[in-house]
Amino acid sequence: MKNRQHSRRSLRVVGRALTALVLATAAAGFSLGVASPAQAASTTMCSTSPVPAGWVVTEVNTNAGAICGPFLFFRITNDLWNGMHMCSVTQPPAGWVVTEVQTNARAICGPYLFYRIKMLG
Repeated sequence: MKNRQHSRRSLRVVGRALTALVLATAAAGFSLGVASPAQAASTTMCSTSPVPAGWVVTEVNTNAGAICGPFLFFRITNDLWNGMHMCSVTQPPAGWVVTEVQTNARAICGPYLFYRIKMLG
């Protein structure tokens, strides 16, 4: 009798452990098999490097010598939305058009033009 109870308890423990292992393996396999989605983001960079594809410059700071030395300081984003502004350092991404151009936006775009953009379609 005692031996029988012990084996049932052992089987339950082993069964639970196997169930936990199967669930953990399935969850890990699922999470590893799914490609991570593109993330919308904004960041800053110096003009010493090219702006990454799919990103636009939204602000140019010409007085950031402590950060970028003699180069310009860019605020960039890949989070695009209709009606947003960008600076003419970069071209609008494919599928986007310029709807407004301002030449007097030095406070935002430094020596570049100020564009307002929207998605085609």
